Amino acid sequence: MYLKGTIGPSHHGYQQNKGCSTALKDLFSKQGKYGYVYEFDLENFFPSVQHSILYKLLYSIGIPVFMIQYFLLPLQNKPKLDLELEVPDYVTKQESKIFSSVFEKINYKGESNYVLDKKSNIGVPMGLGYSPLLASLMLIEILTAWKSVDNDYVTYADDGILMTNDASDILRFKDLCEKFGLKVNENKSKFIRKEGGEFSSFKFLGIVYHNENFISSMTRKGYSVDLYNDVNRILVSGYFSTFLARLYGSPEDITQSFHLW
Repeated sequence: MYLKGTIGPSHHGYQQNKGCSTALKDLFSKQGKYGYVYEFDLENFFPSVQHSILYKLLYSIGIPVFMIQYFLLPLQNKPKLDLELEVPDYVTKQESKIFSSVFEKINYKGESNYVLDKKSNIGVPMGLGYSPLLASLMLIEILTAWKSVDNDYVTYADDGILMTNDASDILRFKDLCEKFGLKVNENKSKFIRKEGGEFSSFKFLGIVYHNENFISSMTRKGYSVDLYNDVNRILVSGYFSTFLARLYGSPEDITQSFHLW
């Protein structure tokens, strides 16, 4: 209720009737209109979210103080979650991974700042159900400040594409991120189009864009899913829906290569 109207149409994560398919269609319908297209990744995004900024954001959209404190409590006071977990490996079919506690699972591969029994004023844990939404609110605030009539963007959670006709907009985005305590990962971010030229190959939400005539992806079982010919035209048709259904649905009968044209 409180978030209604605060998340714009260019954000496709954690919203009803939106998802990877709507994000991809939105991107491919917009990207050709801008001379500069920039794929960005935020460095240590979840561990870098500052609670003080989150507090102000939640308060500004009308959430009562007691509810904000309730949301932030698990972030600031790390509970001990001593429950043994067995996590099957459905992808490689290897032996299940055994975790001695939920805490150990959350910190698996070092993806979280969740430090046991330690108070903190920064970071949202990867294992907390509403952490992605809280982190997304931070990014939405940055992009709202960045947006103008001459630029646009598409995001899904922390994956995003910026589109503009002014290259200096990208520097302005980076400056805004730093004001919010975040940093663009230069090693994973890049221009995929400059000065209205050809697009370089890039990957967004599991889809690899090779050129205007070819996009592809791989299913979790390792099968190739390819879409050929006039991609920009096909993307707005029913063919793209079929492509996405095969990709994200991962049906058992998927063929080695899926050619639509």
